[in-house]
Formats: sequence, structure tokens, C-alpha cells
Amino acid sequence: MPLWLLPVLGRVLVGNGLFPVILKQNVGLPSRTRRFLLQFFFCTIFALIVAIATHHVSISHTAIIIFVIGLFNGFAAFAQWKAIDISLSRTSLFTFWDDIIAMALSLLILHEGRELNAGVYTGIILSLGAVVFFAIHSYQQRIHSNPDAKAVPFKFYLYVGFYSIIWGLATFAMRYLGVKNVSIGAFLAPWYLGALVAAFIILLRVDKKAITVALKTKDIAWMLALSSCVFVSLALTYKAYSMAPQNVVQPYFLIGEMILPTLIGLYFFKEVKGLDKSEKLVFSIAIIGGIIIAISKL
Repeated sequence: MPLWLLPVLGRVLVGNGLFPVILKQNVGLPSRTRRFLLQFFFCTIFALIVAIATHHVSISHTAIIIFVIGLFNGFAAFAQWKAIDISLSRTSLFTFWDDIIAMALSLLILHEGRELNAGVYTGIILSLGAVVFFAIHSYQQRIHSNPDAKAVPFKFYLYVGFYSIIWGLATFAMRYLGVKNVSIGAFLAPWYLGALVAAFIILLRVDKKAITVALKTKDIAWMLALSSCVFVSLALTYKAYSMAPQNVVQPYFLIGEMILPTLIGLYFFKEVKGLDKSEKLVFSIAIIGGIIIAISKL
């Protein structure tokens, strides 16, 4: 087994298995912006500890670029929170887009197209087609069944579209910086400092009153657990990108992002009850496409 598979599998288990379970139970609770800020506060503390321990604390041109990317990542993460509050399973299915953007950039800029094969392209076409059909079908169903619900799916697609574009660019940036041998410590600290600034801006703009709201010890413990998942997941992701071409590891991340959270949303959080037969079929096709991608990379 190639060594790069270890951080890949770890990231899938932590970032796509454990993280969605904890996040789904927190995104709809009161003081969401305060919880969001707390998540990145803990992540920043973890990142600074790693940077100091590895002697990678510096202000450089690269660090400033990473800070800016982290800033946009913070806004994208809040959009993900709001999308997951609507539906975890649907959000996971649409997470496909950021992987496509990242893989396309690696193909065009880093010339990693040789890592793709017919199986990957087939799986991508199946999954992409399923996502597009699902979006059209789901939107039409909501309009016909309840005209008043029209704004809800529209906002959902805006959230997903926004964070998909940001994360597609950020994911490619991680691979690019990994190629340039930027260490994990030098990457994580400015990334999370940028995200923390974004969280402060969101708190001030969305819910300024939440600043004075005290969270219970249980709530803080939940956010500490969530932050640990986020931090470990990103560290493993960056490590994987530094060990193998993006178009080698990205299909595995694509599968993890689509299948695990989707199944968790459908069956653990009972979102399957809100799907009709056509939507269930579309979910199945998307998952089959993901499995084809994974098998083709073995």
C-alpha cells in the first residue's frame, strides 16, 4: 500500500465520517455565529502550537497568500454550515463541484492529467449528471408542491455554489503549496488565522448580539471536538497533497465527501424520508459513479 494512502484514509474517516455527525448537530442551534467563531478559534490555537513547535512562525509573501486563502475559506465554511442546516445529504452530494474545479486546475496548471483514466472520467460523468438532474428535479418538485418554499432551495444552491468555487481554488492551492514544499506548520497557522478573521467579520455582520452570549460548557466541548476534526482533517489533506499528485488523491476525497456524509444524512439523520423515488435513484447513480472512480484508481 502506498504511504500517501494513510493520510488519505485518515482524512476520509475523520473529515467525512466523524466531522459531519458532529457538525450536523450544531449548525442549527442558537448562537451559530458564536459557535462558528469558536471552531476557528480552537483551530487557530492548534495551528499556532504546531507552527511554534516546528519553528515555522514567519511573516512572508507565501504566508500572506495563505492567510488570504484562509480568509475566503472562512466565508466558504459558513456557507457550508448554512447548507448543511438545510440538508446534510444534499450538501454532500453537491460537494462534488469543488473536487472538479481542483482537478481541472491541476490538469491545466500542474499537468497531472496522466493520473486520470477512463474509469475516472466515467465516474465523474455519472456523478455530475446525477447532481445536475437532482438539482433540477428537486427544485421543480418544491415549486409544484409548495410555492412558498421556492426561496429555500435557491439559497441552498447559492451556498453550495459559493463554497464549491472557493474550496476548489483552495484545494488546488494546497496541492500547489505542497509541491513547493511549504511545511504543514507554515501552512496551517496563516490559513486558520485568515479563517478566524472571517469568522469575526461574520459574527459582527450577522449577529453582533451573539458576542455577549455565553455558551455552556457542553457547547464549548462540542466545538472543541468539531475543531479537532477540522484541524486533523486539513492537516492530513495537506500531507496527502504533498506526497502524491492531486489527481491521484482527489478522487478518493471525492468519494469520501459524497458517500459517507450522504449516507449519514440519509440514514443517521433520517433525511431519506424527504426523498422521492427519483431522488433516491439519483443518489444511487451518484454513489455508483463515485465507486467507479475509486475502483479505477486501485
